[in-house]
Amino acid sequence: MVAEACRGMLRGQLRDRRAGLRCERLQRSASTVDWKEVRATFLWLGVGVGVATGQVVGWSALEEPASRLTLWITLLLAAGLVALAAAHDRLRAVGSTAVVVGLATLVGFEAAHVHRTMQWPTADRGAPDGLRELEIVGASFTGGACEVAAREPGHGAGIWLSAPREACPLAAGQRVAVLASALKLAEGVRLPGGVDPRRMVASRGVALHVRVDALWTLEPARSAYWSWVADARERAWQWTRGDDAASFVVASALGVRVALAPERRADVRRAGLGHLIAVSGLHVALAAWFAQVLCLRTAALLGRSPGWGVVVSWIPLLGYVGLTGASPPAVRAAMMLVLFGTATVIGRPSHGMHLLVVAAASMLLVRPAWALDPGFQLSLVAMAALVRAPAGTGLLGHSWRISWAILPVSAIHFGETGAYSVISNLVAIPVFTIWVLPAALVGWLLTPWVGPLALRPAAAGAQIVLDLSAAVAALPPVPLGAAAIVALVGLVLLPWSRRRAWLARVLPPWLASVATLGAWLWVESRPTIEPGAWFAVGKSRAHTTVAVVDDGSGGRFACLRGATLGPMAWLGLLDALGIDRVADIEPVGRETKDAPHLQELREALAREGRWGGNPSSCAYPDPAIVEPALERCSKRVGGRALVLGAGGGEPMRCFVAGREEPMRVDRPPARVDTGGSGG
Repeated sequence: MVAEACRGMLRGQLRDRRAGLRCERLQRSASTVDWKEVRATFLWLGVGVGVATGQVVGWSALEEPASRLTLWITLLLAAGLVALAAAHDRLRAVGSTAVVVGLATLVGFEAAHVHRTMQWPTADRGAPDGLRELEIVGASFTGGACEVAAREPGHGAGIWLSAPREACPLAAGQRVAVLASALKLAEGVRLPGGVDPRRMVASRGVALHVRVDALWTLEPARSAYWSWVADARERAWQWTRGDDAASFVVASALGVRVALAPERRADVRRAGLGHLIAVSGLHVALAAWFAQVLCLRTAALLGRSPGWGVVVSWIPLLGYVGLTGASPPAVRAAMMLVLFGTATVIGRPSHGMHLLVVAAASMLLVRPAWALDPGFQLSLVAMAALVRAPAGTGLLGHSWRISWAILPVSAIHFGETGAYSVISNLVAIPVFTIWVLPAALVGWLLTPWVGPLALRPAAAGAQIVLDLSAAVAALPPVPLGAAAIVALVGLVLLPWSRRRAWLARVLPPWLASVATLGAWLWVESRPTIEPGAWFAVGKSRAHTTVAVVDDGSGGRFACLRGATLGPMAWLGLLDALGIDRVADIEPVGRETKDAPHLQELREALAREGRWGGNPSSCAYPDPAIVEPALERCSKRVGGRALVLGAGGGEPMRCFVAGREEPMRVDRPPARVDTGGSGG
């Protein structure tokens, strides 16, 4: 990394003796171990781990008193170490580290506690007609709805506001009014396997997720930059509707992921290329490189030092991060680039792992909720695999290491291993870095004069990536258990790899192997619905009834009567309930077996290897029991409900805000064996 910094300085046309001496000093000091930097790295690592621990405890299912007791015990132990360290110099570092980690844990827990317990104020702060005034923060994202961060004037806590799509664009400083009686607060997980909306929006720096059916503008936006960002996102979404290739360009370059159809997003993710449509460190690094080259050349022409060009290049870098939505991977990459640029300017060597730990811990101190964000976790482990790669590792080696590094995180959050990502990245990354992203950035600068045609060169390259994603996504999925076996074999062969270089290059990294085994144990330990049980999801007049059957080999398959959820929602729900396959989908009402939405669900299940079983063994519950139960549960949930029934006279359960709560019924559910439809 130091050598690259020196080459970058020399490329900036500062070829005098001072630059050469500075590079020599950097390389000489980097060849020795800086124990102060090592200790600082571990201290920052403790801060990051502490904040993450506090977040996990704060968002866990533990009761609040127990969680608080755990944290206070941790702080008391840290205080005891401080008292012990005061009497012994050698323990002073241990005591100070314990205090820092304990305080970081408390910061993470308190942040999670605020998000879990915050309630929307019931007092009417608006005008006498029941309107409530809100101030927009940042710029809106458009798509199926208009979404933006907002807050009440004079009130510190922010909210994530979902309004009708026609309300966009909205920008910082703009004041809007909404009907206080029509506010819909999203709290708690709606379906098993889902994410708590409060936890999801916490990573955006707000505490509540609120939906409205209409809003009225009171004052225009006061920020020219955020107005430009909001308008740019709106134009990008409008221009690319119905065009998958152009939508990929907008999703990858501007961070408007909703521009790309859900089916295409699923294909890209299954192919192990999801990092291309979520603005990541790769995007920011390329954008920063373009900006730095331009600024260094300008500095040379003006007779300025390269340090001046490096600092000036941060301005377009931060502007691009804001344009793309300031996602955690983008912020992490920008912070590392700024830290590295600062170290280069002042002539101090910096190691990649130290910069990564400092950037991650600093981000968590500012916004602890990022600790549970999948994008943040994927970005960290991918970057750690890059900075810890041996010297001389090529593109294939980096792709191999990153694929194993992100496998446990991807399996836990998305239920996918991304086993084919090594192959797909070898083709997609060169196409994306050399063709798609540069053409997209240049094209977007030309859109004021050329319009959407300026994105066509980038869209041509994007079509190659989409075709590759579709082909790889069609391959049979690799189960997590198979990856765990490979990881276990790699750990067994690890001692022999120290003397055999070729073996060391093909074995998975040992830390990634351990994490893969842990992810497999985590997924396997998830609670499942018992065979012979059933559940129904939807409303009393439009719902799906699901019968669960044991296949005789320890697995479970199900039969569906109706399909009120989309394919991706069904996959997540089946995973959460431990159902391996679907044997049959029966139409209801006036539907036919060839209805488009039923056919789409069958194709999605078959593509995932989750279609099959004997439908003749499925037994559905009596509709006279299901419909009243759904109606009763729906009143508690406030919309689409999920009812679980175990049969045998046991009470049914209503899934409310992430918990299963018993629900009384008029009479025990009777089972009716329909014999299935054989489809």
